[in-house]
Amino acid sequence: MSQPSFRIGEITLRPDLRQAFVGDTSVGLTSREFTILTLLAQHDGALSREEIYQRVWGHEMSNSDRSVDVFVRKLRRTLDHASPGWRYIQTELGRGYRCAPVRADDEPA
Repeated sequence: MSQPSFRIGEITLRPDLRQAFVGDTSVGLTSREFTILTLLAQHDGALSREEIYQRVWGHEMSNSDRSVDVFVRKLRRTLDHASPGWRYIQTELGRGYRCAPVRADDEPA
């Protein structure tokens, strides 16, 4: 049985298609970006870089590996382009990343 679609901000995530949409327009995420976004969106609170790596790549992360940071940066850029009025992924210093959609004009300066 496939997971139902769900919304975060103005983006609809379709796990059955492994795609995200703003209205009828596909956001154009890679498979790994989609996996990271879905993981963060379905988790309460922040996930550490190590937790994300373990769940997405399936093994332990080496100390110098920056893959999660690179993918989150690319994911943020893609989401900003597709949905410029929103910020989706927040960084919690010392904890990790979380999906907590806020309108861009509601962000503190």
